[in-house]
Amino acid sequence: MKRAKLHSIISYTMVIMTVLIVPLHGQIKQEGSFVSQNFTLSDFGDGYDNAKSLIWKPAFSEFVAQVPGEAGAADPAAGEAAVAGAEGVVQLGQNPDPARSTVRYAQNKPDGITDFVGGPQQFVLGVKAQFTQQGYNWIELRPYTTGDAPAAVADPAADPAAAAPAGDVQAEASANPEDYLLKTSGAVDTAPDKDAEGEVFKIPFAGKATDISVWVWGGYYGWWLELYLKDFLGYQYRIPMGDLLYTGWKQKRTEIPNSVVQRRDRLPSTQTLEFEMFKLWSFPSEKVDQFYVYFDLLQHGSVVSTEIFNGKKLEAELW
Repeated sequence: MKRAKLHSIISYTMVIMTVLIVPLHGQIKQEGSFVSQNFTLSDFGDGYDNAKSLIWKPAFSEFVAQVPGEAGAADPAAGEAAVAGAEGVVQLGQNPDPARSTVRYAQNKPDGITDFVGGPQQFVLGVKAQFTQQGYNWIELRPYTTGDAPAAVADPAADPAAAAPAGDVQAEASANPEDYLLKTSGAVDTAPDKDAEGEVFKIPFAGKATDISVWVWGGYYGWWLELYLKDFLGYQYRIPMGDLLYTGWKQKRTEIPNSVVQRRDRLPSTQTLEFEMFKLWSFPSEKVDQFYVYFDLLQHGSVVSTEIFNGKKLEAELW
């Protein structure tokens, strides 16, 4: 009897706690809203790249086919210095033959890309390379800016001096996601000048990135693809995207691991990632006579928040 009475008291207490706690939990969740949204990082020669003044330049590993009759620089340090410069096509003192190893913009697009998803698409970026020895040959493909560095699409609270209402990507994306997606895209009649001088530029993400995708044309070559990202602390992450042992266009997509740091406890809490480069590697057994690959529409998915708390406006006033 006593045991049954005790059981009734415990059950009644649990019901009362549930009634009191659940509404409180619901009120806390309502302080912020979250929107899952896709953002374009590059469309490789079309409207987004044009708006950001972006072009792409390659760097090749040691055994890239050389210009006939030229051995390249003798000092490896000179080659390393050159890769940090504007041209970005010299690596470890090498002098790649542009007739055999280079990039170019070609008129094409994957059938799976609609104008709404990526804006008007006319150009894709092609890469070709030839090497003299088998092994783990590689190609790096980095974005460069040819004009004034475009405004970061990160949370402006991360840089209070540059903060402005028009640059508040999180608020804008939440309020008008379709307008934000399409506002910088547009038809481009001519391809960018791939030989223009520029500076290496790391493309900023928006919000907390959940996944990243890119369309890649494969010709059944024994190569594989990696993406390199950097967080706000300067740590680099290598994101594997799989091999190129297939034929035609394919959208390659992967989730951003939880180990990639995108948030901190202190304000401003959201810390966005930056896209650094693609890196292509050859299987050691792959032939070295010629390699081709094409890229289009690099995008990432993000959770964009409009988190509200008492004193939210002061987040952009942190000194």
